[in-house]
Amino acid sequence: MELHPEGSTAPFRTSTVELSVGGCYIETMFTFAVGTVLTMKLWIDEVQISTTAKVATCFPQVGNGMEFTEISAEDKTKIEQFLARHESADSGGN
Repeated sequence: MELHPEGSTAPFRTSTVELSVGGCYIETMFTFAVGTVLTMKLWIDEVQISTTAKVATCFPQVGNGMEFTEISAEDKTKIEQFLARHESADSGGN
């Protein structure tokens, strides 16, 4: 994942530890304040997804919960499909 906080030119790179259609959680020692708006590029199975997100939770030196605020229907569908594939794989296809 690549994050671009408003007003910053340098990207911040990290990875997600949790993902849903509405947002994600990242682990990072360098957290962002609640309410910070970022543009994000997220790669899932080699597919890039672009979104705008707002920091919803902050646990200093642990991580941030991110709420997707602007995401295309196409990118939302990509996340849904990824989650569905992994949910069926985790449950053994049952």
